[in-house]
Amino acid sequence: MEHESAECVGPSVVKSPVLVKQARELSVDEVESIITAFVNSIERVKKAGFDGVQLHAAHGYLLSSFLSPYTNRRTDQFGGSVKNRVKIIADIVFMAREKVGSFPILIKINCDDHIVGGISKETFPELINEIEETGVDAVEVSGGMWDCLARSEEELGFIPVPIPESRTRINRPEKQSYYYDYIKALDLKLPVILVGGNRNIEKVENMINEGKVDFVSLCRPLICEPGLPNRWLQGTGNENSNCGSCNACMTPKEGLYCVLRKSAFNKEAFEKKLFEVWRDVFK
Repeated sequence: MEHESAECVGPSVVKSPVLVKQARELSVDEVESIITAFVNSIERVKKAGFDGVQLHAAHGYLLSSFLSPYTNRRTDQFGGSVKNRVKIIADIVFMAREKVGSFPILIKINCDDHIVGGISKETFPELINEIEETGVDAVEVSGGMWDCLARSEEELGFIPVPIPESRTRINRPEKQSYYYDYIKALDLKLPVILVGGNRNIEKVENMINEGKVDFVSLCRPLICEPGLPNRWLQGTGNENSNCGSCNACMTPKEGLYCVLRKSAFNKEAFEKKLFEVWRDVFK
């Protein structure tokens, strides 16, 4: 049975240099319906017994596209100023609080879209200060959206690869925790979670001790080593994660797994399997 693809919608009509589909601009009534849908989902999450919920407003997805001036070119109450672009988040949180009270509501946002005209290191402080006013309980800081893949390594400062928020070749200390510089100069009351290239326990501990990061978030290292936090806590093994940041774990058709781990950390077998995985992705 054939299924029609879902309609692509967004805050504004913006032609993407990477994605085939072009979003249709949402009406105000549709935006308000989406806000209600988020509120209802937060209420269901609480009733289901979860400890909290996180709004994914990063990486160019719908909420992210409202926050970014690159994708949000509206002239109504949901576009223009930073406050207006954050309004969709503020409305979700305000309405959800009436239903779930102090139930933890977190948010994940971009500190840099890595796109000209998008959220940047210079504009991020104003954005996160406005996010802080919405009443969320914590913010996870990430970055990148797919349109940045049209830019060069020289322009970006890192290799443009699919899933751009997950950088490859994090092989030196200065390449790790690559969004820390965006928050270490800020004075935030909101708890901050840092994701992106956290690979070394000493660096993680130093960031937390400096008082600008409250938690770190890990993804690929835990796919490679599910027991990594316990290993670090026990002080055993390498101070670095065994994750090679190859991104092959993000794409295998047969399921999510670490290609390096499956190859028993054998470099030759790993490189052969890595090639096979990426070849299959682009068939």
